[in-house]
Amino acid sequence: MRDCSQNPHSDLHGQAKEGERYDKIDSYNDLQYNQTDEGLATREDNYAELVNSYYDLATEFYEWGWGTSFHFAEKKPGEGFHSSILRHEHYIGGRLGVNSGAKVLDCGCGVGGSDPA
Repeated sequence: MRDCSQNPHSDLHGQAKEGERYDKIDSYNDLQYNQTDEGLATREDNYAELVNSYYDLATEFYEWGWGTSFHFAEKKPGEGFHSSILRHEHYIGGRLGVNSGAKVLDCGCGVGGSDPA
């Protein structure tokens, strides 16, 4: 039986598969799941890194599932996911009176950081 504290992308020894994304997961797991006295002290000393790692991974996961827009929108019959998001964003822009070329600050409740630029 698998230990529930392990990441689902890791092998039975708690190590993630190879690749940059998995290196990030291993780094996060090293800080989060090491319950020894030394591990807890390391986590305390690197708490900002732990929090940043969590949100970096969460953002990457959400972008994988939703793209760079974390909005939800009703899907009309025959409409695809991305089309429904685009339609909804145009609707919001229209309701706010946003013109072409305008800059808009979205102060939502998401994890932030969706603009990788």
